[in-house]
Formats: sequence, structure tokens, C-alpha cells
Amino acid sequence: MHEGLAGLTQAFGIAVFAWMGATGTGLFLLGGGPESELFEVVEEIHEIGEALIPLYLVLHVGSVMLHAITGNPLWRKMWTF
Repeated sequence: MHEGLAGLTQAFGIAVFAWMGATGTGLFLLGGGPESELFEVVEEIHEIGEALIPLYLVLHVGSVMLHAITGNPLWRKMWTF
């Protein structure tokens, strides 16, 4: 279970990827006919997510690196084999 800032970071990532999935599905379903105003709105919302994914990845990887530098290499718990 993630608590505090780690939980907030995980929730942000899940929300962004869910956002992209929902808007991408909307674009797919609306994309069959001529582009409508609704399609344009959903496309713009989807493009916001395109900027948030790199932000999330930088935040996530940066947090892992910061933990490793400060002597708390949490990433090693993922690779115990």
C-alpha cells in the first residue's frame, strides 16, 4: 500500500492513464464519421494527457532515483529474484 506522496504519485499515474484510455476510446468511437465538434473537444482533452504522461514518468523515475541516492533503494524490492 502506498501512503503519502508515493500514494499521490501512483494515483496521479493511474488517473492519467485511465484518462488517456477513456479519451482514446472516445476518439475511436467518434472517429467513424466526419469530425464533429465533440470529436475536437475529446481530441483536445486527449492531447492534455499526452503532456501529462511524460510529466508522470519524470516524477516517478525521479522519485526512484532520489530514494536510491538517499540510501533507500526501494526499487530493489521489485527485483528480488
